[in-house]
Amino acid sequence: MLVDLMSPIARQRGLDDLVERARRHLVAQIESNGLVRYHGLPDGPTMGTLGFAITPDADDTALVWRIVGAGGADPRMQPMLAELARYRDSRGLYRTWLAPQKKYQNLDPGIDPNPTDIAIQMHVYLMLRELYPTAAEHLCTALQRSSAHEDLWTYYAKAPLVPYLRNGPNERLALPAAGQEIWSEMMYRLVDRTELPRSSNTRQSIANLLERLGSDDFARLRRSPPLLYHNDLSATVKRFYWSEDFGYALWLRLYEVVHVENGQFHQPSP
Repeated sequence: MLVDLMSPIARQRGLDDLVERARRHLVAQIESNGLVRYHGLPDGPTMGTLGFAITPDADDTALVWRIVGAGGADPRMQPMLAELARYRDSRGLYRTWLAPQKKYQNLDPGIDPNPTDIAIQMHVYLMLRELYPTAAEHLCTALQRSSAHEDLWTYYAKAPLVPYLRNGPNERLALPAAGQEIWSEMMYRLVDRTELPRSSNTRQSIANLLERLGSDDFARLRRSPPLLYHNDLSATVKRFYWSEDFGYALWLRLYEVVHVENGQFHQPSP
């Protein structure tokens, strides 16, 4: 998601090389069947120290294929799409894990061993929109029918930032987890398109928000970084995943939105 978040401003902020290196790393994680795992290739050099071989999943597979944009030229695309289709539920939504339960690796599933999560549907949709538009239309229809279902909030029930970034329901953003209020406001300011161009008052509010987060060498960010997601909270052990890097990227994106430069902000150029 960092590549996704930083790509729109990579050139103007001198981050092209960094983003391109990340893209190359991601494309190298696609396996021969087109699937992707959370910690990357199961025989990767960091396995056993910084990660474990985990069952391939729809979320990472969709995120990587969308970011690398390999498209029809890659022979692994069709096997990937076929495998993904095997894990659609009766509503037409895509399940998380791309393997039978008896073949799960290093997982601690919850009550539903293979749930359909709302953000995963959004990520799969974004990928299918580029690689298989007809399937994307079917998923969009299925998601519209089911988006109010509580069981879709498996990994983001207490972490609404990513679904909101993908234009998910804003009701969840209004009820952030404790300590996450400033990140909900940051995401709202980034995604909101109701006031374009932004008024001077709005830009000043954004500048104040950036200053609050950036003061004291980003102490607040380091103390309480964005909560991106959690595991299935019905699992044996609850796990929460925060990301300082995502916080810095979000700050920089919002900084770019209002063109804050040298302590002053300027209306974006036409």
